[in-house]
Amino acid sequence: MPNTAIRFFQMSTLEMSRFLGQNFYNIISCLNSKIIFIHDKTLLRKFFFDCKSLLTKNGTLILQFGNFMNFDTTGTFQIPVHKSIRVNLISKITKNSPEEYLLSQELDRGDNHFIQILKNEPIIPITPDMVTKYAEQAGFSSITFTNGWSQESFNESTDNIVCVLR
Repeated sequence: MPNTAIRFFQMSTLEMSRFLGQNFYNIISCLNSKIIFIHDKTLLRKFFFDCKSLLTKNGTLILQFGNFMNFDTTGTFQIPVHKSIRVNLISKITKNSPEEYLLSQELDRGDNHFIQILKNEPIIPITPDMVTKYAEQAGFSSITFTNGWSQESFNESTDNIVCVLR
């Protein structure tokens, strides 16, 4: 809507700094584990630098992603199912090599009918240590991890992590 104080953009992380104004945004968010689709460590590092350049002086970057520290990341493993009233999203990750992870997803409609959403999409199972490293390199001075949206102190047994960077 014109003249509103809030704007939503859905775009590739590679395009952010090219199309959006620097030092302009108060909040940037990357939710629902979408950050894992930045499957190259150099591009992941660029993401943090780009976000820092787009944020105002007191701006905030909010990340939400699954806690991959809870999984045995050898071979193929399944992450928690996202459920709704009508469908379940089943996500499986396969580790092909020490640096290559592939995500496959399908919808279970509940009637033994499965719909393939993704097949062997490259990802990086991001961890809090990776976020801390890249965020500090980009110049973020405050990094807070919580157990999902509950804002309880972070512990390694949670399924979802919310990270607030300033």
